[in-house]
Amino acid sequence: MRYTNFGRGMAGIALVVLSSACSSSLSLDAAAQGEARVLMSRDASPSFMSAPSESPDGSRSVSQDSVQSLVVTVVGIEVLMEGSSDTSAASESWTTLDLASSFTLDLMALPTGAAAAQLIATGNVRAGSYTHVRLRVTNPRIVFTGDMSFGLGGILQGGTEYQVVIPSSQQTGIKVAVGVTVQADASTDIALVFDTAESLAHVAVTGTGQVTLSPVIRAN
Repeated sequence: MRYTNFGRGMAGIALVVLSSACSSSLSLDAAAQGEARVLMSRDASPSFMSAPSESPDGSRSVSQDSVQSLVVTVVGIEVLMEGSSDTSAASESWTTLDLASSFTLDLMALPTGAAAAQLIATGNVRAGSYTHVRLRVTNPRIVFTGDMSFGLGGILQGGTEYQVVIPSSQQTGIKVAVGVTVQADASTDIALVFDTAESLAHVAVTGTGQVTLSPVIRAN
């Protein structure tokens, strides 16, 4: 009987030791973090050389010189780790980078060239490979440098701020496919580029004067 109790005691000790070892291992894994730095620049492609054209869907291309500003309020920036089974908008697999507060970002005023990219967010994340970055934005608005005509007789005045609709931006954010590996105890840059020409290639205005467009952001 004493032997049985001794065996049970040793088994209990073994379980405690094993549990402690596992907890220690998990803690070490959880502590393996690195810093992710999200930077943004704007492409330096030239404005459209030919006259802007109108598409059958009612949208039209707009030259870069015709836009004074395209401003969004960034309320969140998140990254998605490789191998995440759930990549939906509501998935808990997205890791949120710390923002001191929301901030406004003029996409047309971003510096051109990766060397001059603007730092827009930093945060400590688990070390590993990441496949996507997501920007959550609100209150997008645009200002044209001069009067712009859309459709049959529709004109938007230059120097006037107009609200912009970015499809699904508030629900799912602006997703960007990336391929970066964050090293433990190191800083890793995630460079994004706002593709000005592609973003302004299909600008549409509704009958009520609502501007719609889809900003094109890609990994550098």
